[in-house]
Amino acid sequence: MFAEQPAPKILELFLKRIWKIIGKSDVNVVSPLDNEWYLRKIKMKDGTNLVMDDNVIFMVINTFNDRIDGFGACNKFASVIRTESNNRFSISKLTNDYGNCNFKKTENLFFELLKTANKFSIKNGNLILYNETNFLMAFTSNPKYMNDIITTYSPENNPIDETKSSNLSDEKNTSYKEPFKPATIKETKSVTITDEIKQPLTTTNTSVSTNAEDEIQKQIDALEKESRKNGCSTKSCRNKKGRRRKIAQQEQERLVEQQRIVEEEAKS
Repeated sequence: MFAEQPAPKILELFLKRIWKIIGKSDVNVVSPLDNEWYLRKIKMKDGTNLVMDDNVIFMVINTFNDRIDGFGACNKFASVIRTESNNRFSISKLTNDYGNCNFKKTENLFFELLKTANKFSIKNGNLILYNETNFLMAFTSNPKYMNDIITTYSPENNPIDETKSSNLSDEKNTSYKEPFKPATIKETKSVTITDEIKQPLTTTNTSVSTNAEDEIQKQIDALEKESRKNGCSTKSCRNKKGRRRKIAQQEQERLVEQQRIVEEEAKS
C-alpha cells in the first residue's frame, strides 16, 4: 500500500502515527529569547547610544536549534547561541555575507557587540543585551514600538531577601539606643591609721610645758606682792604695773591658744 504513494507522503503518514503514539509533551522547551527582535538602541564606541527605529537590523532567535538568523543593515548573518542557567548565554561562529552599504560601520559594530554579549534581560517585550552589567544593545519584539527602552541592568534572578529587608526597615524606624555600658566601679582605698598618729606629737614650738605656766604665774604673783609692799601711788608706777600685767595676760593667752592647737592636731 505504501509503495504506490510518493516518499514524502509516506513520511508524513509515518510521523502522524508516531505523534498519536507519543502524544503532546508537557516539557516546556520555549525560551523567552525565542522571538524576532528589532534593534532599537546600540552603544557606540564613544559611550553614547544610537537610537534606531527603521527595523533595518533584526534577528530571529531559536534556542531549540541553538541558532540565530538575521540581517545586519547590509548583509544576512547567522550564528550559534548556547543558553546557560539563569539569564546567561554565549554566541559563537557568527558568519555573514560581504555586501557593502551606507550602514556598514553600524553593521560591523552590531556584529562585534553581539559576539561579546553574555547576559540578557526581557522587560515589557523588550530584549536588552549586556556584557556582564554593561549595556550593549536593546531590541523590541514589536516593530511598531518606538518608545525609549530602559537599559539599566537589574538582575531578575536575585530576589531580595524579605527577612533581611524587613530587618533593615525595622532598624531605620527604631530610635537609636545606646549600647549597654556596665556601671563604673569606683575603687575605694581604706586608710589605716598608723602608729605615727597614735604617738604624741613632739614639736619644739607648739608644745606647752606646765612648768612654763607655773613660772609665769609666779612672776605675776611676785609683781602683785611687790606692788602691795612698796605701794604704787604715782601714775608712772601704776602704768608700769598695768603693762606688766597686760604682758603677762597676753603671754598666758598665747600659751592657751597653742595648747588648743596642739590638742586639735592630736585629735585629727
